[in-house]
Amino acid sequence: MLRDGDLLGRVIDTFVLGPLRPEAEASRHGVRFSHLRLDNGQHEVDLVAEADDGSVVGIEITSSAAPTAADARHLAWLRDRLGDTFRAGIVFHTGPRPFSLGERLHALPIASIWGPRG
Repeated sequence: MLRDGDLLGRVIDTFVLGPLRPEAEASRHGVRFSHLRLDNGQHEVDLVAEADDGSVVGIEITSSAAPTAADARHLAWLRDRLGDTFRAGIVFHTGPRPFSLGERLHALPIASIWGPRG
């Protein structure tokens, strides 16, 4: 699996999506998930979480331990298209720390899914 980047990416995507689905179902905000792919992949977001009030959080998942703004480019595009409806973009990564990737764009360790909630 480590020699096949595509397979590794699919396994990590499944690993991240697994715990998010029950969280969405339990949410009082009526969160629904979808995948966005437009223009033959020119714009693609791994997961779009939309609440009943229309607010959106975009999620990208990468096997990189050090994502860059380039990893959030589709989230930035979605943010710019949706304006204030776009609440945040998250790039889940395999590294140890959270950091900013731009306006309303955040890099979060995959492990933060199970971490303390503030």
